Amino acid sequence: MNITTVLKQIKTNRNNHEFITTGFKGLDAILDGGFLKKELVVIGGSTGAGKSYMAIHLANQAAAAGFKTGYFSLEISNELVVARMIGQRGSLKSSHILYGMVDEGDRQYLLAQSEVMGLGDLFEVYDDVYDLAAIDRLIRENKFDVVFIDFIQNIQGSRPDEYERLSYISLHLQKLAKATNSCIVVLSQLSNAVSRETNDKRAVEYKGSGSIATVADLGFFLNKVPQKDDLQLIENAEGYEFTLAKNRRGPSKQTVKLRVTWPGGTFYEN
Repeated sequence: MNITTVLKQIKTNRNNHEFITTGFKGLDAILDGGFLKKELVVIGGSTGAGKSYMAIHLANQAAAAGFKTGYFSLEISNELVVARMIGQRGSLKSSHILYGMVDEGDRQYLLAQSEVMGLGDLFEVYDDVYDLAAIDRLIRENKFDVVFIDFIQNIQGSRPDEYERLSYISLHLQKLAKATNSCIVVLSQLSNAVSRETNDKRAVEYKGSGSIATVADLGFFLNKVPQKDDLQLIENAEGYEFTLAKNRRGPSKQTVKLRVTWPGGTFYEN
């Protein structure tokens, strides 16, 4: 492709681009507006670090902004995903929503449920699709603007060796994001070495294959931090750091400080 053709494509992209908001003003500012289509975004965190809650927050925000959103849950059920979506909006415990332990007439619950129901066809969730080829087919068929996959280590492929399998999957997803003009956000466990570090900002290394970080356009770490005095004033809150460790668009090693309030698992910027 010659330079003239590339410049024409840049002009077309400039006229048609849309930033996909993260719901965090500080992070959107760092990213000049949010995520972009054709990007592969990786969010890493230790077990129990809140990766799924973060992905559900981001998916909630994207769908509410009008972007067609696909959520592939390779760990928790469709019902739990939707219950967490409602819980985040209504500050309600997801298990209470699942098992009928909320007052069906509670205004907070009804409003949160109505907001999630209002997403309609903009949000599709799958908890029974693990094969890479099937994920690929559904993304192409549904023409999603943004896709979340929770998490990459559970995607099944044809290669038995974990390193080769995850290397192939990560590269395939990078190509798929470009081919389908979608933003693909994948969650990842951290490598054992990074998990042992006291500061996750030191390296970009996800579990199973170095290729996951290599092909990512944006690479994040989510980690819980000890509560500080200001957070202790907020009932049932935990402190978090969301660090942009790799950024093809510009500077990395930038951190947004967050808090999560319970029982809903709702994220806020500090």
